[in-house]
Amino acid sequence: MLVFSLELYNMKECTVCKAEKEYSDFYSDKRNSDTLRSECKNCHSARSKKYYLKHKDRIIDQVSNSFRYVLYGLTKEKYDEMVKLQDNKCAICHKKETGSWSNGKSYKPVKPLSVDHDHTTTQVRGLLCDNCNNGIARFNDDPKLLISQQEGYYNG
Repeated sequence: MLVFSLELYNMKECTVCKAEKEYSDFYSDKRNSDTLRSECKNCHSARSKKYYLKHKDRIIDQVSNSFRYVLYGLTKEKYDEMVKLQDNKCAICHKKETGSWSNGKSYKPVKPLSVDHDHTTTQVRGLLCDNCNNGIARFNDDPKLLISQQEGYYNG
């Protein structure tokens, strides 16, 4: 009796779509005896995308909170307190943020206010809208340069 083994041909069956695929179609996973995930890359990608779409708001919030904490030492509670103190408005122009995530999709939530900080000390100065944050960045966060350019421009 001839026994056919997928291993001889570097093939494996996906546990989701049940298709026989090459090893290269599976992500590695050292926890399994063959060091490969049980689902193929396509099935894994589809499952991950479905999960992301279902939990998008929570995932974006978690990533933003982690990012703020790692870079600026701001907890979610501290950031939320700053947003409340600024009435959810930019510290410079006093307008609410209107910029949105540009991902080419129909779902575009309004961005949270950006954390403005001193690039040398990383000390947080306040929360800014995208326009003001990008504007001061173009003047290298130097208020003297910004003021001199403004005076020169308006005084001709």
